[in-house]
Amino acid sequence: MPSWQEIAAERQAHRDSTIEALAKLPDPIIIPGFGDPSKLPLNVYKTCQYYLTPREIEITEANPIIILAQLANSTISAVDVTRAFLKRAAIAQKLTNCTTELLPSIALARAAELDAHLKTHKKPVGPLHGLPISIKEHLGLKGHDLNAGFCGWVGNTAFETADILRPLYDAGCIFYVRTTQPQTLMHLETSNNLYGVTVNGFNRNLSSGGSSGGEGALIGLRGSCLGVGTDIGGSIRSPAANNGVYGLRPTSYRLPMGSQSATMQGEEHIVPVVGPLSTHLPALSLFMSVAIGSKPWLSDPMLVPLPWREESHFPLNAVTGRMKKMKIGVMRWDGVVMPHPPILRAIDEVVKKLRAWKDEFEVVEWKETKAAQAWDIIVSLAFCPLKLLVGSILNLRIVCIILRRWRERRTSSNGRNKRTNPPIIRMDSNATKSSKASRTLYE
Repeated sequence: MPSWQEIAAERQAHRDSTIEALAKLPDPIIIPGFGDPSKLPLNVYKTCQYYLTPREIEITEANPIIILAQLANSTISAVDVTRAFLKRAAIAQKLTNCTTELLPSIALARAAELDAHLKTHKKPVGPLHGLPISIKEHLGLKGHDLNAGFCGWVGNTAFETADILRPLYDAGCIFYVRTTQPQTLMHLETSNNLYGVTVNGFNRNLSSGGSSGGEGALIGLRGSCLGVGTDIGGSIRSPAANNGVYGLRPTSYRLPMGSQSATMQGEEHIVPVVGPLSTHLPALSLFMSVAIGSKPWLSDPMLVPLPWREESHFPLNAVTGRMKKMKIGVMRWDGVVMPHPPILRAIDEVVKKLRAWKDEFEVVEWKETKAAQAWDIIVSLAFCPLKLLVGSILNLRIVCIILRRWRERRTSSNGRNKRTNPPIIRMDSNATKSSKASRTLYE
C-alpha cells in the first residue's frame, strides 16, 4: 500500500500533467514557470496579467453577463473564451496552488461543440452558453477522482455528475477546472495533505479562506468568472470576502446536494448548501435562476419547491407603486467575538449607504443575546464531545486487548488442533463508562 506522501505526489503529478497538456494542444497554450515560490511578490495579480495578451485580459476580466452576450451574438467564440480561462487558471495555480486539475480536452471539445451549435441553429443552447465555470473538487464530475482532500479517498471515482452541475451544463456552460478544499471541508482556510496550502493572490502570506478557498483564490485572480462552491458556516462567504469577490450562501434545501463527497453526508442537523462565487454580482442571480429554474425539487423531494425571485418580482407599495421597503437587521457583534476594526468599518459603510436609500430600505439595529448558547449547540452537533471521544478511545483499547489475547490463545492451541472461535464482545452502550465495559469470551 502506498504511503500518503506517495499518494499526494501522484495527485500533484496528475494536476501538473493537466497543465502541461495545454502546451500539447494543436494550438499550444504556453504556461510560464515561476521557479521558487518564495521569490514571488506578495500580490501576484499583476504577475498573472503579465503573461496574458491584452485580448486574454479583456476576456477574463469581463463581466460574465457581457461575455454571455458576446457569445450569443458570435462576437466571440466559446473556444477563445475557454482557452483564455484555461491559461489564466493555469497561471493562477502556479501562483496560489488553487486547483486539483484542469480539464482542457473536455472543455475545448465542449466549446467547439457549442460554437458549432450556434453556427447551425443561430441561437445559444441556453442562458450559460459557452461560459466556463469552475467547480470545487468534492462536487462529483463523472469519471473523475472524488477525494474531498482525503488521501484515503483518492481513487474514488464519481459514477455520476453532481446534481447541481447538470442544470448548469444543460444551460450551456463549460466545466474546465476543479479547485482545492481543505480535508474534511470544515475549515475557514484551505490546506490538505494532497495538495498543500492554497494562498491568497493579493497577499501570499495570507489565507484564501475556506472551505471553497480554491474557488476564492482562482476567481480572485480572474482565473474564473463564475464558480461553484459549498457552505455550512462560511465556506463560500469566507473565500469571497478574503479574495474580494461575490459569493452567495443560499438558504438550505434550495439547491440539490446529491453526488458530492463529504464526511457529513446524511447528517440532517448540519445541512450544507451549494452556491456560486463570481467576479460580478449579476452572475450570482443568473446562477440561481438557472439552477432553480430547472425545478430540482422534482428529483429531490427534500428541496423547497420555490422559484427564484428577481427584484422585479418583489411586492409593490399600493400607494407609491414602488417596491416595498426591505427591512434589514444589522448585528455589529454577537456578544462573544468582537469583529476586527476593518469589518466594523465595512458594516458602518454598508449601513450608511442603506440609510441613504430610506425609501427602499429600513435598517434595524439587532442585538443578539444568545450567541454563546447557539455556539454551544452547533459545537455539540458538529464535533464529538471530549468525554465521548475519550470513552470511545478507551472502549477501542479494550477491544484491541481482548482480540490480542484471543489471537495469542488461538496461536498457542494450534499444536493441539483445538478450534477457537473469535470472542463475542459486549460493550457498555455508555461510552463514558468504558472502564466498566462488560466483555464475555466464548470458546
